[in-house]
Amino acid sequence: MYDFNVHLPSFKSNPNTTDIHAALSELDKLYLEQGFSGGVITNFDTQYNVVDFNSELEWKCFIQCKSFNESDQIWNIKSRGEELEIIGVKIHPRNLGFVPSVDQLVFAMKQMVNCNRILFICTYPPIGPGMLGSIDFMSRIVDALSQVPSAKVVLGHGGVSRILEFSEIARRFENVFLDISFTLTRMRRTSVAVDLSWLFQTLDTRLVFGSDFPDQSLKESVEAFDYLSQSLPIEKREKILSTNARHLGGFRS
Repeated sequence: MYDFNVHLPSFKSNPNTTDIHAALSELDKLYLEQGFSGGVITNFDTQYNVVDFNSELEWKCFIQCKSFNESDQIWNIKSRGEELEIIGVKIHPRNLGFVPSVDQLVFAMKQMVNCNRILFICTYPPIGPGMLGSIDFMSRIVDALSQVPSAKVVLGHGGVSRILEFSEIARRFENVFLDISFTLTRMRRTSVAVDLSWLFQTLDTRLVFGSDFPDQSLKESVEAFDYLSQSLPIEKREKILSTNARHLGGFRS
């Protein structure tokens, strides 16, 4: 199994190597206990190298987008991405403080296509001045994908309560996947659970398991998936829990 949306705990402004090693060791222990083979850390910093951690599991990384300036080092990962296990860039509107425009999304997608990497886009409803209500982020994502249809994109949290709408993006664009982290646990006792169960049956080739740990419990995420996939054929479970992540993230194990 692989977790496609893992967060390292927050560190002080100048974390040292010991802190990072401790965080990875903690992750290793927890994920080994739950039977995982690895995962993707979605808030990794370019000053660290996950390869140096000698982890028992296989970890990949998304580095966070801090600007859409081409000179920003995050967009220059073609030459060092494979060495550092960086598989792409994450766009997080709430952390940016604004909702990216179509042009900015197109720029990011083209950058990822050029270096054969993945763009991870958080779809949690942007909250903040000028960010909520009047802006339909989903439409912007679709408009951008229409211009860069070859882009590999993971929609983090799958659109949350709008997961059925966001699933249509994956049906339309062959390189788009839905990460089901957060939505899996937060929406478990709502009508969205029915939507998830249906998508497990009909869109299993485009879903990747994620927990959003430590914001969400890994154990509860696994339990929620098991509960909602009780009637799911084994091969479909394997695709969501493992096969899709291995193919998309380039995991070796």
